[in-house]
Amino acid sequence: MAKRTRASARGKPTSTERPTRAQKPSPKVIAQRSENVPKAKRIVFAPEALAHARRRYEQTDVSLENIAVDLGVVRNTVRDLARREGWVRYMPPPRGLAPAVLNAQESTKPRFSAHLCL
Repeated sequence: MAKRTRASARGKPTSTERPTRAQKPSPKVIAQRSENVPKAKRIVFAPEALAHARRRYEQTDVSLENIAVDLGVVRNTVRDLARREGWVRYMPPPRGLAPAVLNAQESTKPRFSAHLCL
């Protein structure tokens, strides 16, 4: 018995009819296209605004979103700017020591003895 194939309800080609794919453009064509595309201009910030943003980025734990709002840009722009300029992100100090470390510190402390006081 022969195998039957159903017709597609959406008018898609059956498995025997394959659509042809467009070939990739050559590198020469890509280079010609990129010459015609206008280049994006970088945003120029005032030196005071950059100094303020850098101080907040490096010395406070303010979020990138808050810094971006002050500059009037999006968060990723601040991240790219910091990477390009070599800014180092502020890392807050640890909140507390582990209990094992605290116990070790207490055991090494010299103890006050009452008999030495006169």
